[in-house]
Amino acid sequence: MTKHIYSSLDLTKCLKYFQEQVTRLLEINNILEWNGQTFKADEEKIREAALIWRNLLLQQ
Repeated sequence: MTKHIYSSLDLTKCLKYFQEQVTRLLEINNILEWNGQTFKADEEKIREAALIWRNLLLQQ
């Protein structure tokens, strides 16, 4: 699987992308289909996005 990482010198755009990504993951949809695995998968995606954002800030 290929992962595409959004990158830009404009940190405002990067932060907006991060916020959109995390907001989408935090939305509660199909609550009846949720289970521990779904929650954990979304949590891992949020953590990965946060690490990418952190690394981007450290490079500045």
